[in-house]
Amino acid sequence: MKATRLVFVLSAWAWLNSVASVANGGIIVANHFACHKIKDDLAKGTATKGMTEDTPSGGVSQAGCVVKLPAKLACIPTFKDLSTPIGVTVQSNPVLCYSVTCPKQAFGPWTLVDQFGTHNVTPKVPKMLCAPACEAAGDVCFDNATCCSGTCTLGSCT
Repeated sequence: MKATRLVFVLSAWAWLNSVASVANGGIIVANHFACHKIKDDLAKGTATKGMTEDTPSGGVSQAGCVVKLPAKLACIPTFKDLSTPIGVTVQSNPVLCYSVTCPKQAFGPWTLVDQFGTHNVTPKVPKMLCAPACEAAGDVCFDNATCCSGTCTLGSCT
């Protein structure tokens, strides 16, 4: 994604965030993620990582997962409506998602509930690993977002 397009998207997001903030008494309600395919200028490569997934039946360890660089998706905190459903964590930071290959691991079935219904799912091996990101100095930032510099002042990381 070209830098100018990214700035436009982030500017639009900042405006939408201010609308949500005003409409909801000053509380940002980013309770979803909108994920976008991206072109990342990070050099191609791999990283081998171990992961422990927090499942309903306890932690499931995934040793020897290979993360393929660069990132394939950027997921931006998004609001769908102006209320946060019970049990939903408000999201304020973007995440970068990478292709990942892990050894096969048995998972038990889960019952998950969202606004679309109740889902009985049986996970297979992970295909994507999403890592929290921070906003670079000089970039647009959102209320409660984490700037790499640590400070979000008036919509800009300083």
